[in-house]
Amino acid sequence: MMNSDIITFFTLGVYKHQNLFSNDIYKSYVIEHLKLLEKTGVVKVYGFCIMPTHVNIIWKILKHPGSKEDMPHVNLMKMTSYKFLVHLRENHPSVLDRFWVDRFFQKIQFWQKSGVPQEINSTEELEHILNFIHQEPVQETRIEVTEAENYTYSSSRFYQTGLDEWGILSDYKTEFELEKEMV
Repeated sequence: MMNSDIITFFTLGVYKHQNLFSNDIYKSYVIEHLKLLEKTGVVKVYGFCIMPTHVNIIWKILKHPGSKEDMPHVNLMKMTSYKFLVHLRENHPSVLDRFWVDRFFQKIQFWQKSGVPQEINSTEELEHILNFIHQEPVQETRIEVTEAENYTYSSSRFYQTGLDEWGILSDYKTEFELEKEMV
C-alpha cells in the first residue's frame, strides 16, 4: 500500500503496446479522469505525457487509499477502461478485437498489468524524470514535434509558460519552496 504525501512516477502501458492514443478522444478520457482526481483532492499532478502507447504521470497522492482498488492509478485505469470500452463499442467495434484477452468470459483489457508507481526521493530525480517524459514526444517517430512544449498532451508547455490549459497541474517548484520555508 502506498503512503499519501509521497510523489510518485509511473507509466501505464496500453495492452500489447497498441496505438490507442493515436486518437485524441482516448487522450481526453485520461485528462478528464486526471482532472477529476485532482479536483476531488485525491492527487496533485506535477507532470504528465500521453504517448501513442502509454501514459507517464508524476503526482502526489493526497488522500490515503483504503485498498488497492482505491489507489489513484488503479482508479484511473478502471475508469478510463470503461470510457474506452463504451466509445469503441459505439464507434469502432472492430478495434475491440485487439483488446480481447478471453472471449469466453468476455474479458477485454486496455492496460498492461504493469504500472507500479515508483517513489521519487529528490527534486533532482523529479526534474530528471520530468525532463525525460517531456522529451519523449520529440524522440517518438510517430509524433511530428521538434520542441517538447509544442506537444499538446504533455505538461511541458505548462513549465515553459506557466499556463495550465488542462486545469490539472501544480508546479512542483512552488511546493518544494514552501517545504523549505517551513523547515
